[in-house]
Amino acid sequence: MLHIHTKVFTNWAPQPSRTFKAGHLAYTGQCFFNDDVSETINKVTSTPSATHTAACATGMTDSTSSTTPMWHYDPVVKLEKLGVIIDQGLVGFITMGINASAAYDLV
Repeated sequence: MLHIHTKVFTNWAPQPSRTFKAGHLAYTGQCFFNDDVSETINKVTSTPSATHTAACATGMTDSTSSTTPMWHYDPVVKLEKLGVIIDQGLVGFITMGINASAAYDLV
């Protein structure tokens, strides 16, 4: 299943090395894409997923994506084509609510 890992930091500062000094970790999570989008992208040979032989989890069999609706939010990225066909590109949208006062340990 195609997904993006996310970490949200508060009180961070940019560094000269083009990295950042982390403050508080307020959120760790994942965003997912619909299975049909994952399948289409996995057919492109330039993606790492297109060349491995391991079975991929679908949205309904993935332990994280299948339980997140129970947590009262939708972790699926909404996509729009930038042209008529998917090869012309996509833009994705997702809304995340973050508790900025939360502070979790970095793992």
